[in-house]
Amino acid sequence: MSPLTLFSYRTVSNYSHRVTYFPVDARGIKMNVGLRTLDLAQWFEIDDARHDELLDKLELLAQRRRDVLAMHSIGIAPALEMWELALDNLTEFHGERFHVAPNHLGQRTVFDHEVGQSVSLVDFVNPLEALARLLQEDICIMVRADEGWVLAGAVLCAPSRWRLMEKMGKTMLGIHEPVPGYAREIGEAVDFTMDRMTVERPVYRFNWTLVDDSALFQPDVKLRDDLNDDNIADEVYFRVERQTLRRLPSTDAIIFTIRSYVHPVRHIVDSVPEAAEKLLIALESAHPEDIAYKNWHRIGPLLTQWLKNQG
Repeated sequence: MSPLTLFSYRTVSNYSHRVTYFPVDARGIKMNVGLRTLDLAQWFEIDDARHDELLDKLELLAQRRRDVLAMHSIGIAPALEMWELALDNLTEFHGERFHVAPNHLGQRTVFDHEVGQSVSLVDFVNPLEALARLLQEDICIMVRADEGWVLAGAVLCAPSRWRLMEKMGKTMLGIHEPVPGYAREIGEAVDFTMDRMTVERPVYRFNWTLVDDSALFQPDVKLRDDLNDDNIADEVYFRVERQTLRRLPSTDAIIFTIRSYVHPVRHIVDSVPEAAEKLLIALESAHPEDIAYKNWHRIGPLLTQWLKNQG
């Protein structure tokens, strides 16, 4: 693999043609917690990009380990609990893909028929690395401390222009400090929601943006200068994150899983009714702070004109 394509993590050619989610509000960009009850049968989502994504994760773990995997001591017990709950879930709801059986030490080993691998905690110091070799989702562990809910561990192979090591140990408010309006509009609501979460009611939510890079692994902002009226719909991508939150029964930590999907804007508009109208409203109503934070300075005007032409 050449240096130019290294860490491209799930390029467009790997995508399913099906648009999975389009959580764009017809009223424009609205910051809200937006939680919905999660059916644990859908805790993990598996699709036809899984094989390629897992191979890319293996490469990231080998070549960029410090960028994608981190753990503080208070995250170890929740990570071990997460491993056991994840294996229970894979056995119950994805048994056709995985076979889980005890190894010679009495620990459970997962035999992955699709990728052709076996994964066990015997092989890894960090349980999150073991899970990264099985799941398309990224995983973040939030633990309650005196100052609030802090990020205590994560495997993050699909960052959307943020760096894991810069967020480790920070509270939710600290993690989202760069986000315009977060503290003012939903900061307290997020902390209150996490404090009140119960083991019996896992939840999920969505987050979306527009980016000029199709890669899932994007720790840095690298803006393109080759976008124009002719290529804007094919070279700007609708990126959506499906985030689940589950409180762990034994350690009382909260597990975030993050599954990212990316599609060219043209494909979104062709596939989703009213997508052009909703995206246009979002772009035209975006606050200058949001435009700066999301780096929409160049793509915004070009994409706005393209969307208007679709009407």
